[in-house]
Amino acid sequence: MPDCLVSSYEALLEEYNVKHLALDLENPGNVIGGPTTKATLEYFARRYGVSACRIESLVLDPDRAFLSISEDLINIFSEGKIALLDVACGSGSVGASLLSTFCILRREQILPITPTSIQIIGGDCSPYALDIYDKMMTRILHDLEKTGIQSQLHTVKWRAEASYATSDLFDLLFDQNPDADEYVVFIANFSGAMDPHFDEYKNSIQHIFDRTHNRKCTIVWVEPGGYSKGLNLFEKLKKKIDMTAWMRSNQIGPISYDYKWFHPFQNRPLPCRLLLKAYSNSRRE
Repeated sequence: MPDCLVSSYEALLEEYNVKHLALDLENPGNVIGGPTTKATLEYFARRYGVSACRIESLVLDPDRAFLSISEDLINIFSEGKIALLDVACGSGSVGASLLSTFCILRREQILPITPTSIQIIGGDCSPYALDIYDKMMTRILHDLEKTGIQSQLHTVKWRAEASYATSDLFDLLFDQNPDADEYVVFIANFSGAMDPHFDEYKNSIQHIFDRTHNRKCTIVWVEPGGYSKGLNLFEKLKKKIDMTAWMRSNQIGPISYDYKWFHPFQNRPLPCRLLLKAYSNSRRE
């Protein structure tokens, strides 16, 4: 994990008095988060690190496992104005990890320090998770600014079963970022909640593809690979979501990738697997 993210994560674990859960060596099982304080904090303590490292792994791609996706993300987030929709965002393991990874790459002069504006709309069912996301981004903001990244986060309570709520997210995304050079949608760690409720949530997922097909947009979907729910979800998406408008776009995956991540508080490497599906559309309205 990037050092600025680790320090911010540790500070918030201590603020919420849950660092002991992050130090627990026992396998916590299938922790998926949820709308309550207890579910939010358990996920934040036990799963935030591994979720964040999936995104870091995707960007760095040390084994060249993700074809052009990593390179595309680096190009997108290297300069200009980017509007990022982070749905099922939880406490920010995607947005904060993504930006802090680019921050470190710039700081270490692996990527150039060029002016970049990244506006984030984060949607989730848990107001407690959204509050943590806000605090996390506030803590890493100074590090981002030192490497030329200007970022602002706007969080919204989002109910995936309500397609109108997803429509509202896109209204906000496009209204606040009418001149974005690129729109990016990240959906991550959603299979635990969505797989058993697919029919309830599918209209919102359909709306994501419908609203972005004629924009310059990349959609990235990342799931844990250690459970069958991720594969089941991608199979259902293939069968039940109409992607006709995206058929002429670049579609990759799902890709399965095994790696190890280093737990910053347990001081040990842990095995991990991710599943990745990505869609890229170069068209504009």
